[in-house]
Amino acid sequence: MDESVLFYFSKGANIRREIVQIVKEKQDEGIYLNEIADELDMSHVAARKHIELLREEDYLEHINPEGKPKYIRLTENGEKILKDFDD
Repeated sequence: MDESVLFYFSKGANIRREIVQIVKEKQDEGIYLNEIADELDMSHVAARKHIELLREEDYLEHINPEGKPKYIRLTENGEKILKDFDD
């Protein structure tokens, strides 16, 4: 999916931008799905859909894929897109 669609022109784009920013802010201490959902005041299911889309598009990744909870961090693409938000 084109990043302009994913982050600017599709339904939920603003939520995905917020998720990427939250993950960046909390990356050093670690963050997982429920924390993101709580911070955005949204359901666990809705947050998961956005996070899975961001993972499929290589903006987020799990640090511990077999662990529970699964901690999330930005990929290199996630870091790059954050710079685009600031421009």
